Amino acid sequence: MNSVMVIGLGHQGSRYVRICRSLEESWVVSTVDPVHPEATHKTLLDALGATRPSWAVVASPTETHFEAVRTLVNHGVPTLVEKPVSYSLDQAEELVDLSERSGVFVAAGHVERFNPAIGLVHERLTSGQLGRPISLSSRRVGLPPKSSGEHGVVHDLGVHDIDIFSYLIGEPRLVAATGWPRNSTPQSAFLLLSCKDVDMSIEVNWKTPVRLRYLAMTTTTCTVGLDYTSQRVEVTSSGDQDNPSDFADFQAKYSSANTQVLRADQREPLKEQVLAFLEAKDTGYHPVLASLRDGVRAVGLACKAVEAIRA
Repeated sequence: MNSVMVIGLGHQGSRYVRICRSLEESWVVSTVDPVHPEATHKTLLDALGATRPSWAVVASPTETHFEAVRTLVNHGVPTLVEKPVSYSLDQAEELVDLSERSGVFVAAGHVERFNPAIGLVHERLTSGQLGRPISLSSRRVGLPPKSSGEHGVVHDLGVHDIDIFSYLIGEPRLVAATGWPRNSTPQSAFLLLSCKDVDMSIEVNWKTPVRLRYLAMTTTTCTVGLDYTSQRVEVTSSGDQDNPSDFADFQAKYSSANTQVLRADQREPLKEQVLAFLEAKDTGYHPVLASLRDGVRAVGLACKAVEAIRA
């Protein structure tokens, strides 16, 4: 049996508690939150003094991640830390060094990797069924979280898509970034990434009144459209491209296409991430789970993007 300690009982932490309580593979031994009335402990040191969990989830505010993960690693507790790993690249890299020197497993909670739709696309890209990727474009927009903090939408939302590009294509570099406002917390941003002759544009904002989560991809043989929320994937290849005889024929031919709708088995990504971590904490690896270094890479690119926006 795997006993888990959950640090932070906000929206995401409460979801972890619900999921862990539903699993036969794990049970919640303690929860830590300085203000939540249902937490078993107000401080992490008090919780560790009372019990020693098999593993821990850090889902507290991002500015507390560094101290919480460092404390857990120093106590020998394998840890899953929510994205972003930190707002500070230096602190994130220090956690990598600490984890590797101590041999205590730490992973980053980039949950979109476990969306079944992303799994379908990853599988078909790997097998060559979708052709060779040329470009990707993502749109992740909506209203701001209740506590958006001072670091902005790139660290809140953009890190998801930075990590998905890394997972699907490879380690990216930042080509350019722009956003609004320029001289304070970014609430809207456009990023351009590149890797292996594949480019990706990322749009994120806290101003769109409806929550949208989309990914589009162009390959050498088709286009792919993915809706993260419905977990639906559409693969479209060209239709009749013969020269049209008149305008009506033009409209018919150039709007025609062959579209295949792919639907994965509906699964809750966060639950799949927890199950992957339970496997990886003993073996040190899971093919989908984001490593701590993956999480640090996303933080580094997010920091560079914010610097570019403010320049």
